[in-house]
Amino acid sequence: MMKFMKQVKCASAVMLALALMVMALPFSTLAANVDATGRDLDEEVSLTLYKYVTPDTLATTYNADGTEQTGITGDTDYVPIENVVFQIELVTLKSTASATSISPSDYEAVTGTNAFSTTGTTDAFGKLVFSTSGSGTVSTAAVALPGQGIYKVTETSGPDTSVTFIVSLPMTNPSDDSWMYDVFAYPKNDLESDVDKEYVGNTQSTADGNVLKWEISAPIPNGIEVDESGSTGNAEMIFTDSLDYRLAYETGTITGVYTDTAGMESTLDLSTDGGLTGDYTLTLTSAIDASGNTIEVMTIKLTENGLKKLAAAKAVTGTGTPEVIFSFDTKDIMENSIDVGNIENGIQLDYTNSAGYIYDQITDEDDTDLYGIKIAKTNMNQEVLSGATFKIYTKLDGSGAVDPASVLTNPNTAADWTVTTGSDGFGYIFGLVEGTYYLVETVAPSGYNLLTSPITVVVDSTTADSTTYLTDVNVTNVKGFTLPITGGTGTILFTMTGIILIAAAGIFLAAYKKKRVNMKTDV
Repeated sequence: MMKFMKQVKCASAVMLALALMVMALPFSTLAANVDATGRDLDEEVSLTLYKYVTPDTLATTYNADGTEQTGITGDTDYVPIENVVFQIELVTLKSTASATSISPSDYEAVTGTNAFSTTGTTDAFGKLVFSTSGSGTVSTAAVALPGQGIYKVTETSGPDTSVTFIVSLPMTNPSDDSWMYDVFAYPKNDLESDVDKEYVGNTQSTADGNVLKWEISAPIPNGIEVDESGSTGNAEMIFTDSLDYRLAYETGTITGVYTDTAGMESTLDLSTDGGLTGDYTLTLTSAIDASGNTIEVMTIKLTENGLKKLAAAKAVTGTGTPEVIFSFDTKDIMENSIDVGNIENGIQLDYTNSAGYIYDQITDEDDTDLYGIKIAKTNMNQEVLSGATFKIYTKLDGSGAVDPASVLTNPNTAADWTVTTGSDGFGYIFGLVEGTYYLVETVAPSGYNLLTSPITVVVDSTTADSTTYLTDVNVTNVKGFTLPITGGTGTILFTMTGIILIAAAGIFLAAYKKKRVNMKTDV
């Protein structure tokens, strides 16, 4: 018992000593390390970034105030971007900057032993976390931070390498002025890139048959940068046009231009040496489409020189949207009735910025309709006539006759475009764009007269059948005069009649002269 009491007394003495030691400590060592604003200087902090493909509505739909925007999760309008690299750097306000400034250019990196800079990469959910500990509400996979402070965040490889912003960790909670130690940011994807394909009309040319004109345009994207060595780095801008199987590129028709932010337009030069000079290259290859048809593929690629021009155009002071625009012609290569109808022609843009970020492909398409003419050849009794041949023209001259220079050329034969009616009396011309055409009969059916004037045919969605895309033209021929056969009775009859008439004329002339002589003698 005495031994137990002695142990209790010892324990009590120890506890009393500890209590006295605690009481002797300054009060500040027991309280949290809080500054005058209520900020806990020892609290862990974190910054969570989310990167999406299309957060264009963030400014109006969600708040950019550092709070977590839970409504974005699961929103199909927001597609996460993986493998975007962000740099985070500890900074301090420049001595020359205003105390209220928040522009990144007003901050400079912390130097010395406290200097800090690191990078992180977004995951499959477009998420990246920077944290001082990796514990609490933050993922254990977080990129480590040294502590509280002001940081500059820069997107160094991703959709928009111009993204740079300043963030304070912690920052003030907008709802109650408390401190937020876990901050969330949603860097906006400001690529400003798209692609547009337009059918802009047609020309009806002697050399090429009907020619369809197309235009490709795209805003000059962010991320094309020229470094100190004069290189655009990994930047690439490639347009791929897989033509419809009924179309072929018209050689020598491509043109390229670009506009800057001030609205000034300049020419892009086609490279003739594989990209060593010039602003873009054009490559033509063959491919097989989903239906097994052989098609022509046009690939337009900006060269290093062209990319530098685009970068300079985007840097010009102005409020416009700088663009790159390519125009070219295609000729139709119609062969049969299945080659009429709607033609869809698409474009694909592949873009990589200077930092090496590869974007998802951007596509667009436009369409137009191709028509045909169905000629029905008959006589006055509505009997079908074969063997009638026609040429097709697009213009008349001042007298109402066709202009010879406007004859269409068959793109498959390189000869004048002709059509001959078959045994059923029908003849077809396929692959015509909307317009007014003139048919001229060059060979009439045997025993019939040629038509003396051109036939005007208007081809469009109103005149053509909505199913076949064919405009019907009914052409009637009349029989010619039947001339006598050489050596037959008809020839003899005409000959004898001629002889009699000549003889009668001679007798009459002789009698008249004799009478004139007698009259003079009488006088």
